[in-house]
Amino acid sequence: MKGIFEREAAMEYVQLQPSLISVDLADRCVHIQPNHEFSCFFLVQHTNDRVFIEKLATQLLLAGCRSFDFHGKHEPLWHDCFDDADIMLNPDATPEDVALTSGWKTLEDFAEALYLDVSAPALAPHDVYLMYDDRSVYEAALKLLETLLREDEQQEE
Repeated sequence: MKGIFEREAAMEYVQLQPSLISVDLADRCVHIQPNHEFSCFFLVQHTNDRVFIEKLATQLLLAGCRSFDFHGKHEPLWHDCFDDADIMLNPDATPEDVALTSGWKTLEDFAEALYLDVSAPALAPHDVYLMYDDRSVYEAALKLLETLLREDEQQEE
């Protein structure tokens, strides 16, 4: 298995696995191709700018993302902003149409949810975006993910 830490320097988007792409939120500019299947995972330790979060939520919802997972100091704010944006964009949505937002208290639980999304066979190919604003938390999450992927690979042998 190719190491999950292998990446190209100085890129805004980094392809970590065939369907896993990381995005540093530091430049506050996220561009994701609309109209394809994707889910988003957020590690949010520092970013608490409600206007930025609401704009990003609206952009990702309009692009077609319906699954959002959050972990970090500002997880409750991000969770609420994404829920509010979904309600604003889809006021008459049925429970089946509502975007799924999940908050994870521990990094281990977050990494396991990320692992399940990355490794689960999908009905249709989809991308998983891992967005972060703290490099050390991001690297810790990748180490946990790599451990889970390795364990899965060993069980298959």
